Amino acid sequence: MAPKITFRKATEADLPELLQVFTSAFQDSLLNPHCYPASDPETPKHHLAAIKRYLPEIVVAQDGDGGQILGWVRWVRKPVPSPPVTLTNDMYPSSGNQDLARRFFQANVDATARIVKDRPHWFLSLIVVRREAQRRGVGAAMMRYGLDKADEEGWLAYCNGSAEGKPLYESLGFRVMEKSEFEHGIATWHMLREYILGKT
Repeated sequence: MAPKITFRKATEADLPELLQVFTSAFQDSLLNPHCYPASDPETPKHHLAAIKRYLPEIVVAQDGDGGQILGWVRWVRKPVPSPPVTLTNDMYPSSGNQDLARRFFQANVDATARIVKDRPHWFLSLIVVRREAQRRGVGAAMMRYGLDKADEEGWLAYCNGSAEGKPLYESLGFRVMEKSEFEHGIATWHMLREYILGKT
C-alpha cells in the first residue's frame, strides 16, 4: 500500500534520521564501497557534514503527519550558472579511493556546465529513499515536488542519475544527454528535462 506522503522542510533535529535514510538508500551503491568504506568511522561523519551543508534546501517526505521520514530530496533553484568548480582528492575520505571520487563528481560538475550552459534551471542535487520505502511512490512524489517548481517558472530540470534512478527520471520527461563511465562498472547519466507547458 502506498504511504500518505507529506512534505516539510528539514530541521537540525532531523539530522540523525536523514543520515540513517541516506545510509539505507545507498546500501547497494557501486561507488560507495570504493570511495566511502562502511568500516571507516569517518565515513558517516563525512556524509553528516555534507547533509548539514545541504540542510537549508532539504525537503523531507514523511509518512503522514509527523511519521517516519521515508526519504528526502535536495532541489536547488539555479537562476544563474554556478561558478566553475575544481574538486580535489582531499575532499573525500582518505580510507577510500579519493581519485575515483574526485573524477566521478568532477564529471558531474563538468557535464552540468556543458549541458545546462547559462540557462536557469532546477537542479536535482540528491534524492534518497529509505530502503524499505522504495518502489512505493516516494521517489516519484519527491521528483514531482521539484518538477512542479521548474514548470511553474518555465525552467529546465537537470540531474546526474544512477542506473537505478534513470528509468524513473525518463518516465518524468528527462532525456540522457551524456554518460560518464568509470571502473568497477560505475556510471552516471547526465539528464535534462525541457519545460513542457501543462506537463509535470
